[in-house]
Amino acid sequence: MPLAISTTPLLTGVDFMRMRNDINAWFGYDDSVPLLNLYNPVNTDFDFNAKDPAKLRPLPHSE
Repeated sequence: MPLAISTTPLLTGVDFMRMRNDINAWFGYDDSVPLLNLYNPVNTDFDFNAKDPAKLRPLPHSE
């Protein structure tokens, strides 16, 4: 029996980020998320300094 080899490429995190950018652009949101700064605590929307991980919530936006 021959070994079946899938021709479907595996999706990476960068692929999902690009898809998210496309979806955001379609709905009129910012069309680009800087990939290198995504998890930089200065540029994030989440409070990664929370003492309890269960209380991880988006930071309030000051507008």
